[in-house]
Amino acid sequence: MQIEVSLFGQLREAVGRKTVEREVAEGATVAEVVAGLVDDYDGLASFLGDVGAGSPPDTEPGAGDANENGNGNGNGDESFAGKYVVTVNRQHVQQLDGPDTVLSDGDVLRLAPPVYGG
Repeated sequence: MQIEVSLFGQLREAVGRKTVEREVAEGATVAEVVAGLVDDYDGLASFLGDVGAGSPPDTEPGAGDANENGNGNGNGDESFAGKYVVTVNRQHVQQLDGPDTVLSDGDVLRLAPPVYGG
């Protein structure tokens, strides 16, 4: 099945393109697609890290909570989906099944750095 991956910010710069068309297996998840992108584009590893089945294996409970400097996302998710804005067809994956969200033919996966400010 065919999906489109739209990249923003430093992720776009690392890949050198705004969008990437991907042929993926039926039942592929967001984490599997992102892992494939990291394998294909060396520059993404420094931003997305080692992408497995979502969360890093040694993540401790509360690891995503804000530290004393106020850094962190506060939701306990330190996977790429907790560090970046990840949407499937404009719906945030955290409202779906997180990195384990199953993709369908024609889906648009968007990866963007978070925007902070006020």
